Amino acid sequence: MFFSALTISIILIEKHLITKLRKHEKFKYLIENEATIVRNLVSKALSDGKVSEQDFEAITAKLKMFQTAKSHITSRSTKNDALLPRTNDFSV
Repeated sequence: MFFSALTISIILIEKHLITKLRKHEKFKYLIENEATIVRNLVSKALSDGKVSEQDFEAITAKLKMFQTAKSHITSRSTKNDALLPRTNDFSV
């Protein structure tokens, strides 16, 4: 009885940690890609010493797309986490 409860607890904890790991991997990938794109846009905008309205709009649009993607990842992972039991007590 004890070992089956322990096994179930370990499986649930493992699923929870895997979900969190996947979310963090998605964030890392998103941040690396978006940071590179924004860096390139800023460099292009500053290459002539002036930031045009078009350059500014391109940068802010990319930042908004990042925020949207980030919230999408967060909301999807929150829905996945809702399927798992919430507990802060891992003692047996």
